[in-house]
Order: sequence, then structure tokens, then C-alpha cells
Amino acid sequence: MKKQFILIVALFLMVGMNAGAAVIDSIYYNLTHVYEAEVARDSTNTFSYSGDIVIPDTVYYKGVAYRVVTVGNSAFAGCEKLNSVTLPSSVQSINNAAFSKCTHLSRVTMGDNITAIGDNAFAGCTLLMGLKLPASLKKIGYRAFADCASLTVLTIPDGVTSIGQSAFRKCTDLRSVTLPKRLTMIDNDMFRECTALEQINIPQQVTTINPNAFRGCTSLKNISFGSKLVTVDDNAFRDCVALTAIELLDNINKVGVGAFQGCKKLKTITLGSAIESLFASAFGECTSLTDVFMQSDNIPKTDQNLFLGSSLTNATLHCRPALMEIYQKAKPWSDFSKHDSIAPVQ
Repeated sequence: MKKQFILIVALFLMVGMNAGAAVIDSIYYNLTHVYEAEVARDSTNTFSYSGDIVIPDTVYYKGVAYRVVTVGNSAFAGCEKLNSVTLPSSVQSINNAAFSKCTHLSRVTMGDNITAIGDNAFAGCTLLMGLKLPASLKKIGYRAFADCASLTVLTIPDGVTSIGQSAFRKCTDLRSVTLPKRLTMIDNDMFRECTALEQINIPQQVTTINPNAFRGCTSLKNISFGSKLVTVDDNAFRDCVALTAIELLDNINKVGVGAFQGCKKLKTITLGSAIESLFASAFGECTSLTDVFMQSDNIPKTDQNLFLGSSLTNATLHCRPALMEIYQKAKPWSDFSKHDSIAPVQ
């Protein structure tokens, strides 16, 4: 009798977990878990959503209630006539490519329990604007909002600890972004070619700015670096042509290949006391340089092409008096037209 009871319970659970697909109020769902539903991609590709969609927190199928917890992979992808979507508080994740290339989607209202936004979730939603991300959010995936050309202001909640590569690449109208306090890395290409972005404050916990993170942000004028930042990696700020001054704080020890290459209006560079490695063309093609301040008591390992293509004929290198003679004789520092001394930091 006991074995029969266990078998009956197991069969009941299996039926619940594999309830299958259903169309409920003109929306396609997978009823894939016990009393849970996923807004899903129509397997026959006959559905094309349009207008304004409101997803309920609970759907009913054959008399059974299912709680809507997920917007599944590619659920609304390519629905070019979709204008707005309202998600209930029951939804916990927006999966990969869920709304990708919904080119007329302008408004998404998210519930307050979403923890993850998947890869390419909103990529190519060129009219999406006024986005408010919920405080519950923890993770933003690869290219999640890439090519969202109408986003102008964005605040990423402090609970977010992971933002994927190219997450906001080519958000060309994005002027202002607030990054979460717990973020420890700015990943590859994260804000690449965000051509309207004017300033960025790097959170205090960030240790690395990865390659191409802000490359081609042609309106970027002000950067505030966090106190734990150690590495500015290859091409991180390449072709940020509006930058006029940068101050790399005392914790930063590496500036990668081409990190600030092509910053043609850059006049003043301050390198802190911890700097150890300066790679090729890190400050290449910076044709407006007037002053470089070296705060370190040691000469960093420096590629001779550090300033390749930059104009140093009117530039002054400011360094510690004890190192002046070495700088005057060593490439590329000897190429500066003037060398001046600065006092040690007290």
C-alpha cells in the first residue's frame, strides 16, 4: 500500500511538471513546473504580438492556477508591432532574447521581483525609453540592452553585481548612467559607442575596467575613478575625443594598450604613485597634450610607443626631482619638450 501511495504521488507530480503548452487569453505559455508558467515562444511561429500587452501574475488552464514566473527565451522576439509590456510582480526572470528586435517597443513596466535579465533580452529595441529597473535585480546579461538607441537616462540598482559584456553597447542616446555600488568590474564593451554619454562615476568597488568598455564614447568629458581601481585595460577609453583631463588615482598600476588612444582633446594626464606598467599607445594620438604629471617615486615599466602619434613638442613632463635625469634620457619621456619637478606628496 505504501509503495502504491508513493507511486501515485510521483505520477501526480510528473503530470504537474509537464502540463505542456497552452494559449491563454491570446498569450502562449509553457506550463513547465508545478503550478508555474513561462511566457513562451510559439513553437509554430504563428503568434505575432502587437499593441500593449499585460501579463497576469496567474493564469488558469483546465481549472488549475499557474503562477507566471518567467518570460522565456525569445518569447516576444521580433514582434515589430509590440508597443508596451507590463510584467507582474510574480515574474522573476526575463530570459535570453525575450524581447530582442521589438523595434517599436517603447515602454516596459517590470515587476518588483525580477532578479535576472538574460543575454540579448532587449537588444535592438530601438525605441525603448524611460526604463526603470527593479531593486530586486541582481544580474544583467550579455548585450541585454545593446542597440537600445532611445534610452537616455539609466539607474542600475545597487543589488546588481554582474553586468555582461556589451550590455549597453550602442545606446547612442544614453546621456547619464548610475552604476551599482557593489559592481566590481566594468566588462568588455559595456558602454562602447554610447556616443551621448557625458560623464561616468566608476563605483568604489570596481577593480578593473575591461577592454573597450567605453571605447568611442565621443561625448564623454568627465570620469571619476573609484578608489579600488587597479587596471584600465586595452582600449578602455579609446577615441573618447571630448576628454580633456584624466587623473588616474594612486591605486591604479596598469594602463593597457591603447587605453586612451585617440583622445584628441586630452591635455592633462596625472598618473598616481602606484603606476607600474604603461603599454603601447596607451596615450597614442593624443594630439593636444600639454602636461603629464608622474606622481610615482619609481619609473614605471613603459613601452617606447606609449605616446605614439601624440604631439609632445609643447608638452611638459612633471616628475620627482630625483628621477628628472633618468626621464630626460629615457624614451619616450625624453621626447617631451620640457621637464619640470614636482614635490613629493606629504
